Amino acid sequence: MKYLLATNAWIWTFSDPGKIRKSVRDGLNLEERISLSPSSIVKVAQKSAKGCPDFSLPLDCWVRNAMPPSLMVLQPLTAEIALRDHTDTHHKLSF
Repeated sequence: MKYLLATNAWIWTFSDPGKIRKSVRDGLNLEERISLSPSSIVKVAQKSAKGCPDFSLPLDCWVRNAMPPSLMVLQPLTAEIALRDHTDTHHKLSF
C-alpha cells in the first residue's frame, strides 16, 4: 500500500511520533517509501512562521531531516492539487 502523509502526520512522525497510533506507525514502518505533497512543506513553513510547532532545528534543517531520501518521495504538485489547495479554506497555500 502507498501512503501520502498528511501535513500533521508528517510533523508528528519526525517530531512527536507518540501522537500517531502504534498500529499506524507499524504500518508506516513496513513501507519502503512514503509520499509527501509539496504543499505540506509550504504548510509546515506557514505553521513554523506562526511559532507552532516549535521545531528544535531551523526550519530548513528540519524539513531536510524529515525527508530522508531513502524513505520519503516528494510527489509532483499538479494543477489539480494546486487548484484544490487554492479553493479549500482548510488547505490554503501561499507562495
